[in-house]
Amino acid sequence: MVDYSFVIPTYNNAKDLAHICGAIQAVFDANSYEIIIVDDGSTDETWVTLLALSQKFKCVKALRLSMNFGQHPATLCGIEYAKGKYIITLDDDREIHPVEALKLIACQKSTGASVVYGTFKSNDKFLIATLKKGYRALSRLNGKNRGKGSSFRLINGELAQAMVKANHHFSFIDELILWYTNAIFFVPVVRSDNSSSISRYKLPRLLLTTLNLMLFSSEIPLRIVTFFGTCLASINFAFGVFIMYKKYFNKIEVDGYTSLIVSILFSTGVIITGIGVIALYLRHLLLKINQKPIYHVAEEVC
Repeated sequence: MVDYSFVIPTYNNAKDLAHICGAIQAVFDANSYEIIIVDDGSTDETWVTLLALSQKFKCVKALRLSMNFGQHPATLCGIEYAKGKYIITLDDDREIHPVEALKLIACQKSTGASVVYGTFKSNDKFLIATLKKGYRALSRLNGKNRGKGSSFRLINGELAQAMVKANHHFSFIDELILWYTNAIFFVPVVRSDNSSSISRYKLPRLLLTTLNLMLFSSEIPLRIVTFFGTCLASINFAFGVFIMYKKYFNKIEVDGYTSLIVSILFSTGVIITGIGVIALYLRHLLLKINQKPIYHVAEEVC
């Protein structure tokens, strides 16, 4: 067992990997550590580069997934192979220099935290930044620590292994952490000027990830549908009472064709939306029953 395991998922970014390994070595050479880099189905020279790095740096373990599964599944794969007392997850875009991990370690030692996040101001474009803020605002409806994390984190090794072994169908790491512990701290870190500016989450994937997270780990969509359904039922009930009053007390004939059609169309739209949300939940349950894997290792050099 080593003190620290650095887990780095990578995709089509061969040019930065040697720099990251060298930076980790320069900072942690006095500690026992390992570097686990997971090639998430890259189509460039990433795997060839990793094979060379595993020869140059004896602490480097290289894993190659059979296809592009995504950042979180690739990170969980690296955690499964990790042997460290503490696991430090780090992106491959050089956005955060490994020296910042010392702040996470210092916080863990002083607080005894199970998880320490490094927080920093992102350099996302306006639309993606706005969507992330919206997601975080919705996440906090389920708890104060939701939506506050980042991909730069220190996790207790035993906790991390428990997360991997017990969950084979859900891969969003920050949500998994909240299923296991409340001993979470946040430490400000400095964003590096040497960032490759690689946005791991393009807009379509960001939207898909947010949707999957909300459906799998949150009851917010069901709450929204229930809320609007209740409001619609209340409005329709009030409208019905008004019509009955006009008809039987004021003796006014009510044609009602326009209002009836509008009411039916609106009600049908809400019903179809509700069925769609429930269908998405059922799809996730079906994937779980069928035991769809979240990653598969095609090659490894350990």
